[in-house]
Amino acid sequence: MDGTVGQGGAEQARRCLGLAGEEEQQVRALFEQSLAQFEQELALTDAGAV
Repeated sequence: MDGTVGQGGAEQARRCLGLAGEEEQQVRALFEQSLAQFEQELALTDAGAV
């Protein structure tokens, strides 16, 4: 019975790590999108100031 619990715990840990990896990719994508938008706005501001 202890072996089954141990395997279940390992499986649960793998699932948590998988979710964490997916979340990290989503956060990174959002960050890169925000950064690109910020750079665009900055470029527009610079162009307007000239």
